[in-house]
Amino acid sequence: MRARNAVIVILLLSLGGGCVEVYDGSRIEANISVLGIDRQELVLPSPGLSPGDPGYFSHYELHANIAGVGTIRLLNFIIQPALLTQHPCSQYEPDIYCHDAAGAPCDPYMNLARFKNHESIFLAVSVAPTVEDATGWNHAVAYDLMDRRQFPDNLFVDPLLTDPAEKLARDNLVEPEVRAFCDALDPAYYLGNPNQLTQPRSGELFGAVDGPDPRTGSVIGGITFFSPARLENMSELLITREADPERLSPELIQANLPPGEDGQTILLAQKSGPYGSIRFDQFRGVMTVTLESPLGIPVFMTGTVYYDMDRDPINF
Repeated sequence: MRARNAVIVILLLSLGGGCVEVYDGSRIEANISVLGIDRQELVLPSPGLSPGDPGYFSHYELHANIAGVGTIRLLNFIIQPALLTQHPCSQYEPDIYCHDAAGAPCDPYMNLARFKNHESIFLAVSVAPTVEDATGWNHAVAYDLMDRRQFPDNLFVDPLLTDPAEKLARDNLVEPEVRAFCDALDPAYYLGNPNQLTQPRSGELFGAVDGPDPRTGSVIGGITFFSPARLENMSELLITREADPERLSPELIQANLPPGEDGQTILLAQKSGPYGSIRFDQFRGVMTVTLESPLGIPVFMTGTVYYDMDRDPINF
């Protein structure tokens, strides 16, 4: 009898918890497919360019056109390699696989050269707020590892070396300065983890841009975006690449901004229109989306938007 009552109590608690909890926000599960171009072309901030240069883009933004509200920004992200093996903040990872042998003591820090193929895996990741200095708006340590505005001279024994392999080598780094610098990075700044790519050391990982995994040869891909906005009245879903990094300033990075005047819509899905599709006729509380490039770039995104799971009669 006591066991039977315990089962009833557990059942009531589980049912009660499921009924009281209200699903909030929207979750987008999708895949970004790249056809006919090098995925390297999607890396932002644009490598080798500065704000204001022709062709420069700072970051991506996900927007939705919602009836009665207009077009608002849902979140910001960038696309970068899963791991940058020359990144100063990655040079002092303990080598957990290291074992000393007689006459051959092991380097306590990881040899990142063996993870070079991770740089061919491209991820959508969070972007940190920008910082302003005399040179203008720059991402708080972004793609260009040789940029002296982002990696100051005090991190290096010889900061004037021009060869990246020499300047970014561990023996040219001042370890205490590097550790202090990396510890002070914004928590939203993405820093890869060579031991487990799905658990970055810093920042948020949204997922992988599709392509072959160089470690296994298998196809990988799939991203998940979450937004607190309810999207049941959405008529358009779009991804823009923005040229103004000031949109990522501490004052604006969380603001529900419309797309920038100097930005580009790189992917678009419309409920009724010539680009992509938004379909509500699959399941209650769920819609499917297909985004196409109005610029003719061979990049696509297809996925599912869970905008109101409380209306879905299926219990998971």
